[in-house]
Amino acid sequence: MRCFNEPIARQANGEDHCTGRFWEGRFKSQALLDEGALLTAMVYVDLNPVRAGMAQTVMESDFTSAQQRLFEIARTSTPPRKNESQENPRLLACSGTERQDRPTDLPFNLKDYLDLVDGSGRLAYPGKRGAIPATQPRLLSTLGIDANEWMPTVTQMQRRFELFIGAPHRLRHIAESRGWRWVRGLTAARRLYARANE
Repeated sequence: MRCFNEPIARQANGEDHCTGRFWEGRFKSQALLDEGALLTAMVYVDLNPVRAGMAQTVMESDFTSAQQRLFEIARTSTPPRKNESQENPRLLACSGTERQDRPTDLPFNLKDYLDLVDGSGRLAYPGKRGAIPATQPRLLSTLGIDANEWMPTVTQMQRRFELFIGAPHRLRHIAESRGWRWVRGLTAARRLYARANE
């Protein structure tokens, strides 16, 4: 990451006529080891404006992929306007199938993902009271994610995991392959991905 960050920092500092770190101390890089980790990270990032109190809903969360996906759905139901420019980068499609079939697609259904982000956003908005619904969201069930651990993890992901996010067996494999006796996040992984296939 240092090799990646340094040229960006030099360019940004040159443009702003300043010195110092570009990312400050807040930037964190974490490897996503499986579909459950990918889902957790996507929802965590899409809910940043909601958790920060900058938006009340996912639809109001500017510059997030969830908002862009919602706008794309709305755009496909209406004819395109003349001279309408595509400002946002194209997002990976949600296929709802396993990654082996189409490695360029996300391995979950778009409707299930947006339902999960919307429901999580309603619970994450500061000042709102909420509870996990009696019926577990379909996507959590499919990936074997514990609904009771979902919100604490999505709101505190960077505190619960350090370098790697994924099912417990994947974290253990990473630790063993690097000769480590322990990897941070294993306890959180056991709680969150308790029902994921080992």
